[in-house]
Amino acid sequence: MPIDSFSIAFLQNFALPLVRGGNLHVGAPLGRLGFQRLWQAVEAGLDQTSVAQEFSRVRSAFIKEMFMNISVPNLSNDMPTIKLLVATHDALFLQHPASSQGAQEKISGHVIRLCQSMNSIHTSPWKPGLPAVLALRHGILHGIFSITRHDIRISYWAGKRDFQGHAPPKRLLAWRRLRRVVQEQWTVQVHSQFADMKSGLGRLVLENLLSTSPLTDFLCLERRFPPLKIEKFANILNDQRICNYVVNKFLESDLLKIAPSLSEAYVRLLSNPEKYLLNRGDLKIILNFFCHLHLCTCLFRSPQGMASEPTIPRHDASLRDFYGLYATLAEGWPDLAGPRDVPPRLAADVISYLKECRRVVGVDHLNELASICTRAIDFANVAPRQTTVG
Repeated sequence: MPIDSFSIAFLQNFALPLVRGGNLHVGAPLGRLGFQRLWQAVEAGLDQTSVAQEFSRVRSAFIKEMFMNISVPNLSNDMPTIKLLVATHDALFLQHPASSQGAQEKISGHVIRLCQSMNSIHTSPWKPGLPAVLALRHGILHGIFSITRHDIRISYWAGKRDFQGHAPPKRLLAWRRLRRVVQEQWTVQVHSQFADMKSGLGRLVLENLLSTSPLTDFLCLERRFPPLKIEKFANILNDQRICNYVVNKFLESDLLKIAPSLSEAYVRLLSNPEKYLLNRGDLKIILNFFCHLHLCTCLFRSPQGMASEPTIPRHDASLRDFYGLYATLAEGWPDLAGPRDVPPRLAADVISYLKECRRVVGVDHLNELASICTRAIDFANVAPRQTTVG
């Protein structure tokens, strides 16, 4: 069976720029028939085409940047990637002006079914192949929150017209002075548009899409929605390579921009562990990660907003929680807060960091945080309360 131009064009114009960056072309929704057509092309030898080989090289380059020794499989051995590409494409089509309410419901249903047909990583037990799955899926979806659309509005003497993601026809721009043509342009964050869709379909679609790639969900914390649910990530944070990668990515970013999402997620969980914890033992992994992030922040970079601008947390409740939770855990539960064999020179830095955390957060708020931590940790029974001097 010959490989049709449709499959090659999909890889060239959508899959490649989705992973590598660039202009992304979203066409008509693929749906079930489009997925079948793509898979037939894969079975017919799509992997042998130059565009598929380029797609594999781009994916491999991204995985290499994650410092993971993982081989990217051929598409013929990687149906989840085809499912994820089709689901992402059709999810993005929901933002198209030609997408009616009826069409949105049909497309959303197919996207959600595709996502749910992929094995759930959040609830699966850890196994040696898990890091590879996480990396491969993140390699596809890592740019989902950075996709933008350039919209244009043309106003003229007889009215106005909007163009979402494509240029207006040249005839509409002719005779500018005579027709009093005014052109406005703005950039839209595509993911934020999902929240504005009627009937909540957009939110449901994006949440299902992120459920297929926990790393993408966890790493993109500067987003408008959906809120981070930290309890879902104990499984992946239990893997040292994944945990180190996440910490490194956070340290490379502006920590003050991601701190609010993290602290809100932790306070939400600690305030009601009976409702949100999937397994009681998960709390130890989740708190270990939080403290490990602070320890690395303290030892490997100057804490932004602490030494230089120590008053910032007082004006932002989520930042006060971010620093206050670490100070609370380090004082009351040092076994959760990090290793005790920190070299003396570095230990002095940690003590200084903790003192600054306590100073900017304040005693009253530290007591409030200690109360919710005590209740949650006692519920999960993961560590005894201790008293330390620091």
